[in-house]
Amino acid sequence: MDLKPKNKKKSPSGTYCKVNGQTYKKIEKQLLFVRHAEGFHNSLFDEKKVHEAISIRDPDLTPLGNCQVADLKKEVDVLIKSGVKIEKVIVSPMTRTLQTAWGTFGGHNIPFQACHLITEYSDAPCNYGTRKSQIEHSGLRWIFGVVPEIWWNEDESDVTITLRAKRFREWLFQAA
Repeated sequence: MDLKPKNKKKSPSGTYCKVNGQTYKKIEKQLLFVRHAEGFHNSLFDEKKVHEAISIRDPDLTPLGNCQVADLKKEVDVLIKSGVKIEKVIVSPMTRTLQTAWGTFGGHNIPFQACHLITEYSDAPCNYGTRKSQIEHSGLRWIFGVVPEIWWNEDESDVTITLRAKRFREWLFQAA
């Protein structure tokens, strides 16, 4: 996985842009997207056990997934030691993504924000979440302010996922 920052063009300060009728000040940010490490359902898909894989609700990481997280943490630690500033970790409230993010970025003084708008396509129990109140008691230091108690949609369609992606982009502009 290549985590090297890309060269970016500077935008002039004080400029504005319009997104969906809202006006925002242009702010230069770098976004780093990280997919979750291997979850138990992924390992079952690899073994061609599809029915079992999709039946596990909100699965944890596998031992291999935890090794993948440890490797990614080493890369992130190098970036941080080289001077890259990470302002915030925004993560889906799925268990495997929370475990990946915490294992990768935990131990640094970085705030963590859970956001239900950036989660898997809810097409099977393995992609259905866990109630916010249960996650909040997991012992991890997360900010769950914007996450509803039941934050996944078990009847998700192409239309609802498109709307969710739009809402995430709008939220991201406001959160910046």
